Amino acid sequence: MNNNLNKNEGKAKQIKNEAEEEVTNVVYGDIPLYRTYGVTKKYRPRLIKFNNMLAKAMVLYLILFEILVVAVAGLAFWFYSGELIATVITLLLGSIFYRINTRIPRLRRKFTKKLKKLCRENGYSLEFKRGFFKSLSWADKGEIDFILKADSYTYYVRYATATKMLSTMSFLSKSELLYTKHPRNNKFTLIFDFKDKKKLMHISFPDYIDENDKHAIKAILINPVPMNIEKKGAFGSGMEPTGTGERLFGYTIFNATGFIETVKRNSENERISKAK
Repeated sequence: MNNNLNKNEGKAKQIKNEAEEEVTNVVYGDIPLYRTYGVTKKYRPRLIKFNNMLAKAMVLYLILFEILVVAVAGLAFWFYSGELIATVITLLLGSIFYRINTRIPRLRRKFTKKLKKLCRENGYSLEFKRGFFKSLSWADKGEIDFILKADSYTYYVRYATATKMLSTMSFLSKSELLYTKHPRNNKFTLIFDFKDKKKLMHISFPDYIDENDKHAIKAILINPVPMNIEKKGAFGSGMEPTGTGERLFGYTIFNATGFIETVKRNSENERISKAK
């Protein structure tokens, strides 16, 4: 009896194994069934093969294109290397020359744009007394560059231009400003013993400005700024550093940012006081 049961169980296992082997060996197209999990189309294996070939072709095309670009650039450099080098050097030197020699008008124009925007947004009155390029030079006696009316304040402004970054502006008195250009500290200047170049400039404002009006502000606007700004020391002893917003000899010194911030602050304080 037991022998018959064992035989039957053995036959059942054999039949089950044969059935699993038959299912495993069933093919889907050219691919065994056990390797086509998730395939919903009969010809999907061919589509995958086509996509792989297309991707390889695109990669090959990109590689050939890059090789062609490098080859053309190499040939161009080989045949026109002198012209190319000369062009690059010319453009580089030209850009450096432009940046150095247009520093003053670029910075002045940048400040003028900010000033006009401030007046436009707040309804201030702005009147230029000298033209843009004329204002790059020091004003003559009694001249000013522009008048700004912001609420009850009126600013009478003269430009002071530092034509060289390595320089010093020294305010000696109510009517005198000493501008000094310093030579660069290098071997060339030491060999030829270059000295400082000094220029004395006279400061004056129009006579119609009321000296007793606290809302009439005489301003010297330094733009661009030099390396140093200084004033005569207390009791006439030597020089000491000074900066934007400091009042000297009846006028106030400003740089571009300091002037705009002062105009904003004075107007805001006045409006707050009126609101109270």
